[in-house]
Amino acid sequence: MPPFQIQYCTLADGYTIASNNVKAFWTDQTWRCTFATSTRDVVAHNSGLRGASNLLRDRAHRRHLMAVDVETGEIVGYARWLLPRAGCSADDDDPCHKIWTEARTADPSEEQRKEAEDGAAKSQFAVLMQGNTLPDVDAPIEKMFERLPRKRETYMQLDYLAVPEEYRGKGIATMLVRRGLEEAERLGFDSGVLAFRAALQVYLKAGYQIVDEVHTDASYGGGEKDYGAWFMVKCLEKE
Repeated sequence: MPPFQIQYCTLADGYTIASNNVKAFWTDQTWRCTFATSTRDVVAHNSGLRGASNLLRDRAHRRHLMAVDVETGEIVGYARWLLPRAGCSADDDDPCHKIWTEARTADPSEEQRKEAEDGAAKSQFAVLMQGNTLPDVDAPIEKMFERLPRKRETYMQLDYLAVPEEYRGKGIATMLVRRGLEEAERLGFDSGVLAFRAALQVYLKAGYQIVDEVHTDASYGGGEKDYGAWFMVKCLEKE
């Protein structure tokens, strides 16, 4: 049996997923500047408090996968995919609710919904972001999106990919990407992703191609001298 397995997420996984994501991104020098006055563990805890609430957001389009260590049961990676949103309502009648339902967060009970809302209310995540030393660092990325020949909303997007540092180099990110791409192909969707340097090679090996890229000097606020972002796509093969 492989040491890691891709599974679907439940609300009970929300805290661990969200706190792990912070630990994964904390290795990014520029990302850390968002929380320049806080520690990793404080940010991770406050992110975890709102984890279940995040899993309940936009259930019409968000699809969630996690990688689990088969031996220990520990969550060691996470990916969030977005179904194409072009022309969608995102309300209860949105037909996207019926697509890839296994990866859609299950309907919560009233108790679960209240617990998720209470956790989010206790979180100080937004307050911690007030220490951001690079508030405008992503402005060039927004300009890149404006000049793309095709709107991002027409792709099935890989919106989030996180593997904690101690689990990298074991093929976990590749497993999470491959599973989502398999579903995109089954559904007939091209795929898009906004890539940053840490996962760029993962996406290239998965068959994504670079459409556009931007580079910013973020050292003025403590970030990287060459802070790069790449928009990449993987299109279905035409018969």
